Amino acid sequence: MRYPSWVAEIGREPFRAKVQAGIYTGYGTAIFFGVVVWYAMAHGVLPPTPAFAWLVAAKLTTNTLSWITLRARVLHLEFATLNIAMGLLVMTGAVYLTGGPHSPLLPIYFIEVAVMALLTNLGLTIVTITASFVLFAAMCGLIVAGVIPLLRTPSEIVGSLTLPLVFTLLATFAVSTLPPGAYIALIVQRLREKEAVLEERERELVLAAREKSQFMVNVTHELRTPLHGVLGLSDLLREGVYGPVTAQQVEAIGGIETSAKGLLELVDSLLFLARAEATKVELRLGLVEPGEVVNRVAAAGRWLRGRKELAIEVSTPDDLPALQTDRGKLAQILLNLLANAIKFTPEGGTVSVSARTAGAGVEIAVADTGIGIPEDELPYIFDDFHQVDGSASRTYGGAGVGLAVVRQLAGVLEGNVSVQTTEGKGSTFTLRLPLRIGAAPANA
Repeated sequence: MRYPSWVAEIGREPFRAKVQAGIYTGYGTAIFFGVVVWYAMAHGVLPPTPAFAWLVAAKLTTNTLSWITLRARVLHLEFATLNIAMGLLVMTGAVYLTGGPHSPLLPIYFIEVAVMALLTNLGLTIVTITASFVLFAAMCGLIVAGVIPLLRTPSEIVGSLTLPLVFTLLATFAVSTLPPGAYIALIVQRLREKEAVLEERERELVLAAREKSQFMVNVTHELRTPLHGVLGLSDLLREGVYGPVTAQQVEAIGGIETSAKGLLELVDSLLFLARAEATKVELRLGLVEPGEVVNRVAAAGRWLRGRKELAIEVSTPDDLPALQTDRGKLAQILLNLLANAIKFTPEGGTVSVSARTAGAGVEIAVADTGIGIPEDELPYIFDDFHQVDGSASRTYGGAGVGLAVVRQLAGVLEGNVSVQTTEGKGSTFTLRLPLRIGAAPANA
């Protein structure tokens, strides 16, 4: 038989301890209730009747069956449900026998509801509340209809506040409040212990993140020194400082420079990400002509494409307004976008860079006719170190930091970057920047 998920949940292994605790609560409540009723009948607070014994026996029976099936792992869910239902029926019977709507035992409904809330889940708690209400309403309806008589309460039977009545009422109060109170105290204590563990873990993670960021800053900074040395020595070799250089050697030196510059660009990107995490990114503001930056970056892009047969087109109107921004960071954003476009556009394709005025800012777009981006990857392309194809056999290289740097730099310049793409046809990345840092945000 297929049960709703909120019912099937109590049959799973993680709930065994909670169900066991509920069974023990059932035993304790039934036995304590039986002792109180025996005392009340012995002292004339309740009329002698076997009905109370039958109620206690019924609850102890279903409780025992639930305990046996829980241990045997057979039909446990079914008997646990029967035990809950019997608990509600026994409580309603006890309420009826002690005065019905005026019974001092009315709060015992709270026991079952509280235990369900603390030991099971929301679905079973709602069902328990609903069943309690229906049973109590049915009892009241039967009394009003005259099907069953309205019995007297213990106070009406005794007629005055005697010591046995006081003891009975105090015991009733105890059985109604102690079990749920004990569970609440236990759960609150466990929550506080877990909260303390989580706070300590959070402190450790914050410290580890800070140390990682500082380590990244130090390592990437140190990597730049030997890379600049490699570039400097290759330049000296090209100039013939150490002797004549053949055409083949010049070509090899060019390969060394290309590889070193690519590695230097990666190191610079990692250094920026590390500094951003450590909140050490500094702005160098000044008036910047966006058209001039676009043209210079496009010129660098023509060098980046190497021997790849690829058209790079530039479109910048003469009336573009100047920006008060960080020129270096703007150039780095555009260079990263252009490098990505060149990398993912096959031979014979086109990469275009255009700029225009857009509201209270400037909009710069880098478009390509490359491979595009799958739709399910779009939410993640700006994440640190994310690659659409991260396999070892991927066609296109990279470490997955270019677009992460673009997003972070755009935020530093108080702008934003968006993408429109069609898989197999190309992508357009659009950078929007305000006219000056601290002005209204660029239009989205």
